Amino acid sequence: MSNRKEAVYGMLAATSIGAIWGGPQPFLGSRAASIVVKRLEPKFLIAVDRFLDNGEEHSIMDNLSFIAENAPTLEKIIIVPTKEETLSCDISNIPNSCFLGSFLESGKTQNGETPDIVFEQLPFDHPVSVVFTSGTTGMPKGAVHSAGALLGPLMHFTLHANLKSGDVFHNIFAHGCTLWNFHVACLSLGIKLLLQNGTVYCMQDGSNFWDVLSEHKVAYTFLLASMVDKLEKMNAYPDPSNRNFEHLKVISMGGSPVKTANFQYIQKIVDANTLITILYGSTETRGHFTGIEYNLPIYAPEIQVPSLGIKCQCVNSKG
Repeated sequence: MSNRKEAVYGMLAATSIGAIWGGPQPFLGSRAASIVVKRLEPKFLIAVDRFLDNGEEHSIMDNLSFIAENAPTLEKIIIVPTKEETLSCDISNIPNSCFLGSFLESGKTQNGETPDIVFEQLPFDHPVSVVFTSGTTGMPKGAVHSAGALLGPLMHFTLHANLKSGDVFHNIFAHGCTLWNFHVACLSLGIKLLLQNGTVYCMQDGSNFWDVLSEHKVAYTFLLASMVDKLEKMNAYPDPSNRNFEHLKVISMGGSPVKTANFQYIQKIVDANTLITILYGSTETRGHFTGIEYNLPIYAPEIQVPSLGIKCQCVNSKG
């Protein structure tokens, strides 16, 4: 699944019935994706028809037959069409497949009504998700997270970032990434999700990342340090005629070492009351090690404060 509302709906639906949610990132090829899917031993696979990466379109449907052949536990493949022409495609070569519309119709009562959701009451340590590492140091490892892991992001958004109901959280990361899992829980706080799919650089209408934050009155966003580097090299700045960052509370950076130049570039763009900070976390924790403190100074490019509730220690090669 790409970074879209159907992925959020699917995750919440799975959690509500006590199912376990997980999967590969959409840009993986058929072989790499099938390894992740097979390890999950899933009954259901939900997939979009295509994935946009930096303006380039990749077909996911081309991978589904191979994935199905290598995942014997699969009972149903549900395809989410993002283009009208997808509905006219022949999917007979994809075993046990259907489009999302017909799958949802099958859940209605005989009277054509949608039954109410029954939320399973399960213990704190009941597993809700499996998040896979990137595979940079070998085969991707699947970390299993319990329902308790959903509380970590809530602590970050409320106690560290001071986000309130109605604030807009901007996310640019596709499903399968820890950063995607990180944001979904904030819906329970009344925080709005702005899901951006495709590219944060130059879009078809000539706008860029900063214009999106301005137009949609974003309060919180996270960028990889490498993305900040590229935006600066592109000389990306917001449209001065529509510039509005009064709602922007926090911009976090991470993923790799953040440089002083990254802070300086963002400082040229946002208002003085926007906190620019560093966020580091991991797949294994399904969350963050570092925190945000509005009442303390920030020294670029240092981590400002450790996260609440996380025991952090720095060790050398000898432990």
